[in-house]
Amino acid sequence: MTAPGQTPGMQRGPAGSTALERSGYPNAGLMQRLQCMEQLVARGVMTRDEFTSLKVAVLAAEHDPTQRLAETADLADRGLLNQQEFGGLLKQKWIANVQQES
Repeated sequence: MTAPGQTPGMQRGPAGSTALERSGYPNAGLMQRLQCMEQLVARGVMTRDEFTSLKVAVLAAEHDPTQRLAETADLADRGLLNQQEFGGLLKQKWIANVQQES
């Protein structure tokens, strides 16, 4: 059975895999982390200075810490967290945790 837009014989990657991972790119997970951080900067969630100071720690972390910040930013965008909860508490705690892990 093929998915819409898929011709017979086309391989789909495992659920949740990205084109980079399926392509065999060896550092796809690290690239995803940087891309997520770039998106957070573009959204105004993270400053360029924060990106620069946290980049090495995020890349060195055993597990991807960017997803938690992205998810909490989404909650803030939906109005489920106020600015004090997100920017004043959660984001600062996230930064401290990332720096502590490195």
